[in-house]
Amino acid sequence: SEMIESGMKKFLSLFFAELIIFFLGILGFLLFIPAVIAFLSKAINVGISLMALAIAVFITYQLVLSILLLLVPYAIVAGDLGAVAGIRKSYGVFMKNKLSVIFLLFILRALEWGGSLVVGVITSCIAIVPIAGFIVNIGVSILYGLFLVLVITPLSAIWFTRFYLDRTGDWGNIKDKADTKTKGNTTTKRDTKTKEDTTTKRDTKYREDTKQEYTENKPLKRSKEHKKITGIKSKDTYISLKKQIER
Repeated sequence: SEMIESGMKKFLSLFFAELIIFFLGILGFLLFIPAVIAFLSKAINVGISLMALAIAVFITYQLVLSILLLLVPYAIVAGDLGAVAGIRKSYGVFMKNKLSVIFLLFILRALEWGGSLVVGVITSCIAIVPIAGFIVNIGVSILYGLFLVLVITPLSAIWFTRFYLDRTGDWGNIKDKADTKTKGNTTTKRDTKTKEDTTTKRDTKYREDTKQEYTENKPLKRSKEHKKITGIKSKDTYISLKKQIER
């Protein structure tokens, strides 16, 4: 719940960080410019070679970029950083923990690939049955989608959040925020209870004083606020209440 709340507060930072990463990814298309120039120059063989090279480098670039900036969301939310600072922090943490990040990522991808393999085997075996196989394939595909959403995604968030906090030592910041929030809630509840007790005591005292006046037949002199609380608006009301008490 703390991560969700922090994520909502950091929405703009996350948005701008994703926007920056998107534009960094677009830069990879610059690799295709030499191939395009070669094709425009009618150097077909050279253009094909450059295109193949550009595709290979582009895929590698996108893969490396996604791994380098894998921890950006966790740096922004858990580390309480802005978009640019989160990107820098993610890069710094990765460079210091390359093997650990790649290992965690490999485990998650292995779980996804394993689930996909199981689904592929089941759907291939059931496909020989015309109608029932089609229905079973749809059910298996839905279950696999739920597995990704309900298991892999939360597991990935938990693992990488703990990994980031362990490597950066930001556990203290989160604990301080939680303590501050708890203290704030406690103070608010205490202040509210104090106000309620004060109001109750004041109202009780007003009513006791008014009842004493009825009994002792003292002049009735009260402020508008007191009259509103006790329900006394005129001398006739006072006399009527006095008679009721005497009875």
